[in-house]
Amino acid sequence: MAKAKQAIDQGLQMTLREGQDLEAKLFGQLCATGDKNEGARAFLEKRPARFKGR
Repeated sequence: MAKAKQAIDQGLQMTLREGQDLEAKLFGQLCATGDKNEGARAFLEKRPARFKGR
């Protein structure tokens, strides 16, 4: 949620292109987290995810 809020807050002050670049950067940061891997694994295993905030 923090990254979504960051994208909104900062994106309102940017051009569309700059906002898209920011969104891509933040999305890349999120994709490198252990929680992303846990979420995908839990989905495929049809079980609740056990997120650790990492």
